[in-house]
Amino acid sequence: QIVVDFDVNLGQGFWAKAVDGGSVVIGGEVSDNSTVEVPVNAMTLIANPIPQSINIQDIKVAGDFAQDGTDWIKFWNSTTYQYQEVYFFGEEADGVFTDDTYEETLGAGWGDADQIVVDFDIDVGQGFWVKSVNGGTVIFPTVE
Repeated sequence: QIVVDFDVNLGQGFWAKAVDGGSVVIGGEVSDNSTVEVPVNAMTLIANPIPQSINIQDIKVAGDFAQDGTDWIKFWNSTTYQYQEVYFFGEEADGVFTDDTYEETLGAGWGDADQIVVDFDIDVGQGFWVKSVNGGTVIFPTVE
């Protein structure tokens, strides 16, 4: 057994592989900071930094995130063994969603490539890739 001791920054993602399975135990204080900065035009691996599952639609963005679906989040789907991409459509991109009920009630949010609203949860510590053409901030809901 090898004991590894290092700090993981808020929202930082990492890969862990065990040939025969196993678990990763992360300790420390729960941060009340719920934002992660994303650099310009780079894929960044981040993770759900709060100790509860959250709905994809509860992740907000700020700064220079594009509102036209060019910025995305990419998740690994362990059932299909494929990546799933969701795109950010902001309030400036009026009418992009084909689900009229969603647009009328919630405004900006995440949709698939066909501009259909997506609805799924992100588990505690689940990692995912984020890419923003202009950079910006990913904002997670505050811990309840």
